[in-house]
Amino acid sequence: MPEHFSIMAAMRSLHLATARLRLKSADLELAAADLNDQAAFSVLLGAQLPQDWPAPLNDEHSKTYTLNYLTRNPDDAGWSTWYFLLPADENHSALAIGIGGFTGKPSEHGIVEVGYSVIPAHQGRGYASEALAALIEWAFSHDEVRAVTAQTLAELVGSIRVLEKNGFLLQGEGSEEGAIHFSRTRK
Repeated sequence: MPEHFSIMAAMRSLHLATARLRLKSADLELAAADLNDQAAFSVLLGAQLPQDWPAPLNDEHSKTYTLNYLTRNPDDAGWSTWYFLLPADENHSALAIGIGGFTGKPSEHGIVEVGYSVIPAHQGRGYASEALAALIEWAFSHDEVRAVTAQTLAELVGSIRVLEKNGFLLQGEGSEEGAIHFSRTRK
């Protein structure tokens, strides 16, 4: 395992640690709380939620998708949502700053799709790039993963830059109108 992050299993959730972040994968209990009870979600997450939570694009639809996916696949921790946390220090409690993750386990061709979002107050600081790097490395630690793909909108220049910093190459149009598709293959 590369030195810049560590992996630990804690019950059904997985944890990744980068230089500045902690990532925690959703499990069924955490996903249900994220959708239905923000106070319980904060306790289970072990982090405070900022006023501008949830992160952009983490709406009721995406939360329901995660809950439904984990209901059908309770042992697939890591292949759905991950929460991005600034760890606690002597002056601050842990703070949720974003989400990311995969749309499910690798396809029969070894492809997974990744996404990410950071709350506006913490954008532009490299957190999305750092979290995405950890997620990509985690995905490629599974032998069956051959490629990681992502889609974004052409006008989201910051999102495109995050992908480019992580070695993704533009592949063309995405699956939805206005979306563009990127891919990174295993080295």
